[in-house]
Amino acid sequence: MSITIHIPTTLRDLTAGAAQVSAQGDSLGEVIDDLERRWPGLEQRLLKGRTLVRFMNLYVNDQDVRFHGGLEARLPEPGIGAATMGCPFSGARNALAPRTGDGRYGDYLSLQHILHSQVPRSEVPDELLFIIQHQTAELWMKLMLHELTLATHHVGRQDLPRTFKALTRVQRIMEHLIHAWSVLATLTPNDFLAMRPALGSASGHQSVQFREIEFLLGNKCARHLEDHAEDPAALRALQARLLAPSLYDEVVRLLAARGLAIAPARLQAAVDEPTGYDASVEAAWLTVYRAPEAHRDLYELAEQLVALEDNVRHWRFRHIGMVERVIGRDFPMAEHRTALIVGGGLTGPLLACLLQRQGWQVTVLEQRPDPRLHTAQAGKSINLALAERGLQALCQAGLDAAVLAGAVAMHGRRVHVPGEPEQFHAYSSRAGDAIWSIQRGRFNRLLLDAAQAAGARLHFDTPLAGIDWARREVIAGGQRWPFDLLVGADGADSGVRRAMAEGGPLGERRERQPHGYKELNIPASGRLLADALHIWPRGGHMSIALPNIDGSFTTTLFLPHDDGSADCFAQLPDGPTARRWFDTHYSDLSAELPDLEADFEHNPIGQLGTLWLERWHAQGCAVLVGDAAHPMVPFHGQGMNC
Repeated sequence: MSITIHIPTTLRDLTAGAAQVSAQGDSLGEVIDDLERRWPGLEQRLLKGRTLVRFMNLYVNDQDVRFHGGLEARLPEPGIGAATMGCPFSGARNALAPRTGDGRYGDYLSLQHILHSQVPRSEVPDELLFIIQHQTAELWMKLMLHELTLATHHVGRQDLPRTFKALTRVQRIMEHLIHAWSVLATLTPNDFLAMRPALGSASGHQSVQFREIEFLLGNKCARHLEDHAEDPAALRALQARLLAPSLYDEVVRLLAARGLAIAPARLQAAVDEPTGYDASVEAAWLTVYRAPEAHRDLYELAEQLVALEDNVRHWRFRHIGMVERVIGRDFPMAEHRTALIVGGGLTGPLLACLLQRQGWQVTVLEQRPDPRLHTAQAGKSINLALAERGLQALCQAGLDAAVLAGAVAMHGRRVHVPGEPEQFHAYSSRAGDAIWSIQRGRFNRLLLDAAQAAGARLHFDTPLAGIDWARREVIAGGQRWPFDLLVGADGADSGVRRAMAEGGPLGERRERQPHGYKELNIPASGRLLADALHIWPRGGHMSIALPNIDGSFTTTLFLPHDDGSADCFAQLPDGPTARRWFDTHYSDLSAELPDLEADFEHNPIGQLGTLWLERWHAQGCAVLVGDAAHPMVPFHGQGMNC
């Protein structure tokens, strides 16, 4: 990429009188480095004067930006309009100019202008709240763009301390934006409907800055430019973001610069192309996470990016909840339409609750017997760890309190290493933070009861036999079940997924793990503290124990199936052999397992694996959710929460 900058007369002492200068490079960081090498001190003067366009159209004069293979920007003279910013309500452009004054607070902050920019179009008093909420959100997004642009610049220069500072500030901004939804939630549906006609076609979907943030983070789609075809300034802003390297691009280049193997195709990909899955990038991050001390700053960068993604997801989640609360549910297309969910585990019944609330007529088909009437299959699944994301979904269905009533709070890990005292590692520095342990069977029964109470029809002993896509019917249990929406929630070996793949490849890639797992039971004794997840790490294998509400613990042994060593399931054919092996490798745990022999012989060995899909939908009427779409290892208690 390249940039040509037209220099204001006040700065031409740094350019030997040149009215314009140019810089080139393969990344944003390289371009700025080139600029600094050619014209020392120019970058800092431009930044200090807040006139540098940041190569991203943060401060752009509408009339002076051109695109000629690279980016050309004309920096304004002092006193000339230096920036534009879109108003999401009126589409008007607001020219902001550098100001001089006597140092008064109001002048410095342009309060005369800012406080007169809230102009309700109706007589409804609550419209002022609606306007201020969105205007302040746009201001915070402007700061987010500023900080994310700096973060992208610093990553390009491999200056990670400054990157962390910028990303930390973005996290705080996101937390503020998330909390701000609670203010708008005080607006009732009647309040909103009273002022809705005054809004016309205005919608938050039209926010240019939100789309810029998406582009800057790497979620680029040129189709979104069409939404702003009638707004030249907004279109130029988005084009600049589309044609400039994203934060993702710079991070991937950083991984390569640190010696991690990134595929040449990824490094050479056009910056305006949508970012997709790349195995080499995943492998690079796995290298970082497997040796965090050897890649400390990259590990910290990864954690910052994960936190950023989590905040973005949380913001979207709160937005949806607020829209339902304020605007009400308006799903006319769902009325009298049938949603057919194949799978009655965890995801299926929860989704049934949510769809019923939206007006769908939901039917759930499950191939197994009703677990509320039959004893659950022993060893079917490890205990579940419920974290914040899972609780958010339960909260949407109004089930969080009922679920937590049958769960045990785990505030950290208790690690048992031979010859060392037990170690406690808290999950958080904040008092009270916890993840929750719950038995899968108990959880499944609660969700099924909730789905049935919401009006969903549940049918058990109804295995899937096929799907008639032309007639939109599922063939199961000797019957045909019509649907308008089909949801595959039938687990890692999903029959719905197989049927979808018959109509066209889903881009499926599966990785079977060499390890399996087996469940064992520790009866209530009080010897193990129930405030944590217990772990017995042993190198190539490990055991964990999660507390249950009755004081017992569900223990899970993770062990290779058959790796040719003595430490694998293939070498433990019966209970007595397993007892001797446990006495050798887990002597303290073995003492807590009085029924080890019977449990080991009765409970099956579970399989572990990861599935990747490029597409989770088909035929315009079917989707995959839960493990049908993305079973994963390592899960670290996150499978149910993703």
